[in-house]
Amino acid sequence: MAASNPTGNLFDEAVEVQAAEHLGTRYELINPRSLTTMVRVFLDPGHPIRAVPGCMVAHSESVNIQGKLKKSFKTMFGPDEARHQTMTAIEKPGWVLLAPGFYGDLRAVTLSGDMEVYISDGSFLACTDGVTTTSVRQDVKKSMFSGSGLFVKKAKGNGVVFVGGVGSIMEWNLNKDQVLTVDNDHVVLWSKGIGYELTKASAGLRSTALSGEGMVSKFTGPGRVWCHARNAAEIAKWVYSTVPPAVGA
Repeated sequence: MAASNPTGNLFDEAVEVQAAEHLGTRYELINPRSLTTMVRVFLDPGHPIRAVPGCMVAHSESVNIQGKLKKSFKTMFGPDEARHQTMTAIEKPGWVLLAPGFYGDLRAVTLSGDMEVYISDGSFLACTDGVTTTSVRQDVKKSMFSGSGLFVKKAKGNGVVFVGGVGSIMEWNLNKDQVLTVDNDHVVLWSKGIGYELTKASAGLRSTALSGEGMVSKFTGPGRVWCHARNAAEIAKWVYSTVPPAVGA
């Protein structure tokens, strides 16, 4: 829901700000298409957003945040309210500033009508109140070898979904029968209806899947696919390799 800017220009003139609006929701991408991208979402009273814990950078005085992560077997399935925080403007318009947990890009994906998207584990950041998200279980054969994990998030409705990536995020718009092959650990999001199958990678391509075998996702258009440039597991391995061994180890 649209809200007036209650603070004026919050950022230094040197910071690039890309403003946008979808179905009444106003937001600003801060340093878009970079490794330090953030999003400021403007809120009207009664029109909250839901976000994963830990992604909030700052908020205006009028915003109230409720909810905490509840871990149980039941919360693994169905609607995501138990795993999200609700951010609401109280009495007067406000804003929240959100960012991914790692260096990387952030994108706003607009939904309307019957459009649905599927989001890889760990890529979802937040959504507006017109969007419903549900954690769904992937096909076992697919998830066994997929870096995206056993569960993915399905988002549908009318509003905006914000997703984060490791490194820059790229989008492909596939035409009918056009094929795109992506290493599983680089998949961020894909649209409903696109053809999707898991297959062994060609020589030279490798996934960090638990099976140890190189597996890739093969998408067939029409549809849209978002991917990020870096592999979080490979970054973790590199960081670990730079840590000196403990004395006496």
